[in-house]
Parts: sequence; C-alpha cells; structure tokens
Amino acid sequence: MSSDSAYELWARLGAEGKAPTDISRAHDAVSLYSVGIEPWIDRLSQTYLSRLCKTNAHFKLVIAPYGGGKTHFLVSLGARALSENYAVSYIGCSDNIRFDNSLEIYRSFVSGITVPGAGGSGLRQLLNGWIIPHTLEMIGDKAVDLKHAGHTWLNSLYASEYPEPSFARVSTTALKELIDPGSTRIQDASFRWLRGEIDTLTRDEMSYLRISPIPAKERNEFGRRMLLSMCRFVRMFGLNGTVMLFDEVETLFNAKGRALLRVLAAMRVLIDLPVGVSGGVPLFAIFSAVPDILEQFHKYQALKQRLDVVGASFSEGNNFAPQIHLGTVGSQKEFLVSLGMKLLRLGELATGHAFDMDVQSNNIRKLATVADERDLDINARRLFVKSCVNLLNHQTCQGEREYSEIELQHRYRGSFEDLMIGDPEEFEL
Repeated sequence: MSSDSAYELWARLGAEGKAPTDISRAHDAVSLYSVGIEPWIDRLSQTYLSRLCKTNAHFKLVIAPYGGGKTHFLVSLGARALSENYAVSYIGCSDNIRFDNSLEIYRSFVSGITVPGAGGSGLRQLLNGWIIPHTLEMIGDKAVDLKHAGHTWLNSLYASEYPEPSFARVSTTALKELIDPGSTRIQDASFRWLRGEIDTLTRDEMSYLRISPIPAKERNEFGRRMLLSMCRFVRMFGLNGTVMLFDEVETLFNAKGRALLRVLAAMRVLIDLPVGVSGGVPLFAIFSAVPDILEQFHKYQALKQRLDVVGASFSEGNNFAPQIHLGTVGSQKEFLVSLGMKLLRLGELATGHAFDMDVQSNNIRKLATVADERDLDINARRLFVKSCVNLLNHQTCQGEREYSEIELQHRYRGSFEDLMIGDPEEFEL
C-alpha cells in the first residue's frame, strides 16, 4: 500500500473507527489492521468459497454489538472472495434497502457489484472490466473468424435460461452494444433495465427490448428473479459466483406488529429464494446485525429455525453453524493490544513517523485495559481504534510520551461524553 493510501485509511480510522466499505480497495486496507479473524475467514473460504458456493446458495448471520467489528469482518470476507474469483457486493441496509423491497435490494446489489482486479463497482465495471475482456480472450484463443465467433457466442447467450425470462435477451443486447457500439439503437436502455431502473424506460425503449411494464404488485417478485438471474449470469464468465454482504441488518427491524412480520417473512423468502432453482445459484450471502436482532427472530418461527444454532457453534469449529458471534474470537484485552500494535505500524506507513516502540507499546496496553474495563453500551473495538489512531497521530505533532491510565480514561471517554456529564440537562430529549 502506498503512503497516500495508508494516510487515507489512517484518517478514516481516526474519524470513524471502522473499515472503508469500498470492496475494490479493501484487500490492502483490512490486512493492515485485521486481528484474530483470519482463521475464521480461512474456514469460510475453504468451506464455502472453495466448495459449496460455487454451485449453490448458502447464508450466514454475523453477530456483534455496535462497534464490534461487523463491517470489518464483512469487508475482510469480501476481499478474500475477490481473491477467490468471486463477484462481491456490499449492501448497507437502510430505510430504503428493505427485505420486503426486493427490487431495491437488487438495485443496490448491482450498483455495488465488484469484480477481481477492478478499480470500481457497478454494472458497467462488471461488463467492461470483466465479462467483455474474458469473453474476447476466450473467443480469440479458439476462433479463426473472430467476428463469426462473436456472433455465435452472443447467440448462445441469447438462448440461455434464467429465472427472469427477459434477462437473456436484454443482457445479450447490452453486451452486443458494448462490443459493437454502432449497433446501439436506443441509448443505454438495456443497461438501465439490467440495473433495475425500469421506471426510466420509455414505451419505445421497452418495445425495442421487447419487455413489458412491471406492475407495482409484481415488482417484489421481479426483483427476486433479477437477483437470481444476475448471480447465474456472472457464473458464465469465469467467476466462481457472487458474494453479497448485508451490513447493519438491524436497521430493518424497527417496524412493529404486522409491518415487522412482513420484514421477517421477506428475510425468510430471501434465504429460501435460491432453493429449487434448476442448476443451483452460486451465492454466498452474509448478514450482519447486533445481538438484539435474535429476539426479533423468535416472532417468526420459520426464520428462527433457519438461523438457529444447534449441536455446535461456529466458535467450536462447526463451519456449518448459521451464526458467527464475533465476541467469541478471543480475549478482548489481548485482541485490542494486538490491534493497537497493527495500528502503530499502519501509523508509521501513513505518517512517515518512526514511533518509539517501548513508549507506544505501554500506551497501547494501558489503552486496551481502559477499553476492556469500561462499562459501555457499545463494544469497545471501534472506540479503541478511534482513540488509538488519534492519540498516535497527536504525538507525531506534539512529541511522544507515556500516558497515565487516568489520562487515558479521560481521553477514551471523549469530549462529547464530558459535555453530557458536565451539563446533562442540555442533552435530555
């Protein structure tokens, strides 16, 4: 990693305390400060990426408190998946990205899709950066007449079968327009349809693509078919499959009553969606959430049964366990100490400053003790990262020194909490 890239990561960790979610640039970033999770990533890779998910869909639920390393774990797994020749998409859940809105999930999935070696994400990156070069190389190695071979290949794509009946026709049109821009009759209509932007298509564009409008009541089902189709599509071009990373799933469960049941039912449908699809769906989907979400699953037995851990847990070596609890990775204090030492080395690369290892090792161990002993509503890891990075960065300007544990307690607590303690009435709602 270059010093500029390291400095960008250093600044991000100091401000937010968590991994960047740009999967295309994640590999170098997460490896610089990953601690303790590598053996678990290895197990998932060996079981799912190298074997099971090349042909069929599988799901995991990653559990940790706020600031407990869920995003870092997802991004680390995504980086590994790219190195294992998978397409990867990170999906940050929100009010708009809901399980009972499959078309919106599909749109987010396509906009975030990243392929190995790419410098960005999205549908055009998938087509231009992977599928077209892969195909031209494959055709060029075997063809005497490249143009004829290209037409033969497009015809074979046109005849492919997907869960969404129109997918083969529209995807073939998009690829044909990329290979031969002169053949384009209606600008980017096929790409907008493949991105799920169906409301942008005019009547003439739909006629050209030979598709019909999708009524509102059928859009959920259409989104599901498109998701399955795209996962099947990428598998045809030298990729092993698709990995979907759903972060902060708990934000979707703020509904109550029947609205909550609809969300729970929709998550169960998403998990069951690939089952029974002829030929299988090469997909690995991972959801991350806080522990409180498990209480919601009890309200919908069909979902609870699919995600319950029985027999043996993942931390006990059972790779098939549907839940992965990050709190069981190891001793919190020793984890934080190891993390701090990695941040120290990242800081040297980012700032060009050679830290005094003896002084900073003592500071990191004390800070880890403070973080481990604090009674927090959230997990200590994200706050530890922010505190450690900012303390180290501060010393590059003001000079290095060893902090007392009392001062570290104050600095770890932060100025915002100091304000609340000083005048709590101002913070009452």
